[in-house]
Amino acid sequence: MQTYKPSGQFSLATIPYTIVIGGIGAIASAWIYQWLIDLLPYWIVVVIAAFLFGGLMGAAIGMGLNAGRCRNAALGLLLTIIVGAIGVVASHEFARSHFNDEIAMAHESEEEIDQDSAQALASEVSELSWGEYLDWRSEIGYSFSRRGRESTMTGGVVWALWGIEALFVIIFTAFIAFDVGFEPFCEASGEYCKQEKLGTLADVDPMATIDAVMQDGVAGIVEPPRAQASGATIEYRVYLSPNGQGPNYLSAKLKYKNGKKDESKDIVKEAIISAPELQVLHATLNLGSGHVPDDNMPSNPDAFDSVDLRP
Repeated sequence: MQTYKPSGQFSLATIPYTIVIGGIGAIASAWIYQWLIDLLPYWIVVVIAAFLFGGLMGAAIGMGLNAGRCRNAALGLLLTIIVGAIGVVASHEFARSHFNDEIAMAHESEEEIDQDSAQALASEVSELSWGEYLDWRSEIGYSFSRRGRESTMTGGVVWALWGIEALFVIIFTAFIAFDVGFEPFCEASGEYCKQEKLGTLADVDPMATIDAVMQDGVAGIVEPPRAQASGATIEYRVYLSPNGQGPNYLSAKLKYKNGKKDESKDIVKEAIISAPELQVLHATLNLGSGHVPDDNMPSNPDAFDSVDLRP
């Protein structure tokens, strides 16, 4: 089964688009991340906030790659790492800024601010530089409690945590950025393929369908095995060449119950689909008793004849 592969091409606009759009998203998401963990300094909040941080930053970078029409994975990864690093550094800068605000408050008030406040430093410094802040943060460390027992991580452990945090955020950012930014692109027309939701087919046999796709590829999904009242469905999405000169692609998501658990699986993602296979799929959706039509789906089965669907 052949799937969409980026051609390796890109426009010069890719770099400024990604740096500007991704950079704005990186700084904004870094501020949100730091605000959340300052507001609620619990490990579960930090984990959730890290996912949010990477997700928002990745979406912004993906939008930049998409706007710049980037089809070069290596360039996309390089730009993602650069902008992701900007976001991580920005989060530490916001943390330093917050701590310097604590120092200013400590100078103005004798009231206790919090256990990590600048009371001890207030009489000695008015603001911490980057190096001073990192040294202080690693020396003071981070405290956490488990089963009523409190522990503090300091020194090299703090630096290791920062490294793990940065690595996790950038990897998750890259995952989201590539998912958003690298949609099927038609090199023949110089445009992104037109994305359409064809519809949903109900009462399919989930396990037999998975086997059929593994054995026959796209041919196994255009007429999937059925099972009455199975509750399993397949959602179909197609990417059509704008001028009909390039290949068309199919994505299919299988949803079914595995015991009491709801499962959702992309059994086909951006696979090349031929014109005859697309016609068969169109007929399957029209004739299937469980067909849920999409508003954008042509009501006339011959509507696809108006588009050159050559693979």
